[in-house]
Amino acid sequence: MRLRVLSMTALAAALAACGQQPSSSTDAPDVAAAPAPVRCEALASLAIANTTIASAAVVAAGAFQAPAAAFPGPGPDYSRLPAFCRVTGSIHPTADSDIRFELWLPEGPWNGRFMQTGNGGAAGSIVHASLFDPLVSGYAVANTDTGHEGGGGDFEWAVGHPEKLVDYQYRAVH
Repeated sequence: MRLRVLSMTALAAALAACGQQPSSSTDAPDVAAAPAPVRCEALASLAIANTTIASAAVVAAGAFQAPAAAFPGPGPDYSRLPAFCRVTGSIHPTADSDIRFELWLPEGPWNGRFMQTGNGGAAGSIVHASLFDPLVSGYAVANTDTGHEGGGGDFEWAVGHPEKLVDYQYRAVH
C-alpha cells in the first residue's frame, strides 16, 4: 500500500509541477495549493523514494515514434497525438524489483483524471498503444512493464524471483 500512496502522491506532484489545472472541477484533484509551474524537463530531477526518473521531455504533437509493438496488429495513428510530457523511469521497491514505467501528461487541457492502463498475458513490456486514447481524451496516463521483461505467455522470469512475482501481481500497477 505504501508504494501506491507514493505513486499517487508523485503523480499529483508531477501534475502540479507542470502547472496543469483540470479543465473541469468535477471530481478533480485539488491543485489550488500547487507550487509554481515548472517545465516538463524539470520532472527528471523529481526526487521520489525508490524511483529513478530516466527522462522527462515534451513530445511535440504528432511526433511520437513508438518502439516495436508488444502485441501484434495495427497500432494507433500516433501522428494524431497532442503534445505531451513523456516521463520514463523505474521503481525499485525491493532489491529484486525493477518496474519500468511511462507516464504521459497532457500539455494541453487536462481533464483532472489519471488512468493506469494494463498489459495482457504475462505483460513484460510497456504497451504504448494503451496510452494513446486516454491521452487524446485529456487523461494523465501511465503504463508499466509490471516489473520484468518478457513475452505474453513467458513466466520464466518469475522462477526464483518471488519479489518480481509480487511486482507482477499487484505492486507494479499500484
